[in-house]
Amino acid sequence: MKRLVLFSSPKGKNLEEILDKIFPQEIENKVFAYLPVEGKHSRQEFTEYWQEVSKKFNTEFLFIDNTSDNPQEEKEKLLRANILIITGGNTFELLNNIRQTGLDGALLNFIKKPEFVIAGWSAGVLLMSPTIEVAGLPHRDGSKTPMDNNKWKLTDLTGLGFVDFEVFPHYDVSLHDSTYRKYNEKKSGKVRALTDDDFIVIDL
Repeated sequence: MKRLVLFSSPKGKNLEEILDKIFPQEIENKVFAYLPVEGKHSRQEFTEYWQEVSKKFNTEFLFIDNTSDNPQEEKEKLLRANILIITGGNTFELLNNIRQTGLDGALLNFIKKPEFVIAGWSAGVLLMSPTIEVAGLPHRDGSKTPMDNNKWKLTDLTGLGFVDFEVFPHYDVSLHDSTYRKYNEKKSGKVRALTDDDFIVIDL
């Protein structure tokens, strides 16, 4: 099995379905890697949540630190896994961190495995796309405040390209209709709106 799972928020009615897609029965001897945006600076409660999820599905749990001073160790841990979740937060920070540690290359090798699941949550979804440009769009129609602050001054916004389309996460028609339509027209209709109740599963 080779699977991508893309979602905005693992909450409410979609949570159980998303988890079942991330931890399919078809994959035996599951090794689950959790890659948060902020690395070792991420909130402990989030790590503990994913540890509990890992325990529920009877998987080995690996924490991938994209801020580590020993990135080689993190790359090796990542490539031991067969299930990976890249979580939400500031997308520019995520892209900066994986580039600084070289985990971008390890992630590109991960998708070459004969069997895997890669799940992206919000920022993680954007990272899996051809570009993270969506993170710089206004957080709501008429606003000048972007979804994410690019305080890292990244100019190369190229994503990992696991999918051939972009995603507009946390889409709410009452907040984002104009912004989404204009951007999607600019990108020739290759941007998919993803509400907090939606998720996308792609079996490769």
